[in-house]
Amino acid sequence: MVARATVTSTANGHVLQYPFTPSARGRSRNVFDPLPERAFSKMSSDDAYSSFLDKANQDAGDSGTATKSTSGSVRIVNTEIPASLQRIEQYYTSEADEPFEPVSLKWDGKQMPSSKEFQQLLKLDSEVETLEMEKFDPHKQYQDIVNAVEGSSEAKATVFRTAHGKTRVEYYVVGFDKDMGRVVGMKATAVES
Repeated sequence: MVARATVTSTANGHVLQYPFTPSARGRSRNVFDPLPERAFSKMSSDDAYSSFLDKANQDAGDSGTATKSTSGSVRIVNTEIPASLQRIEQYYTSEADEPFEPVSLKWDGKQMPSSKEFQQLLKLDSEVETLEMEKFDPHKQYQDIVNAVEGSSEAKATVFRTAHGKTRVEYYVVGFDKDMGRVVGMKATAVES
């Protein structure tokens, strides 16, 4: 058990209290002093760091096993991606700052799918909701994404949102390309805690 004490001194007429912890060698160490170099450990490799980040991003209630509704296993391309969407290099700003990824899925419908139809198209277990564009992009920072999606389809862009656990969210900014029979757009993965 480590003893803690307080040292009191007077400076400029004010009483100041400094906490300190006695060291193992009998000397006192002020808790505001920098920690010794040995107090910090280093990650052994990039793989170890990546593993640490993956574990930190999992929900506390998750068992750590992947399911088909996690972001990495949902197939979002099964037909040709429009060239205008392949050139986009933009990140969605959240706690993770993930890049937007192209979406191009065959769709036999006559119009843009509903949120339920989009959920079935992606084969997701989690619920999909439709968002207003202003709620997805209130500061118009993703207008290039919206313009590219609308330029690749015949419809105004629609935003779908799906949650995976308590903190991982996916946003799909998509439009309907009736001539090619496909839903095209961009997907962003976000961490929202």
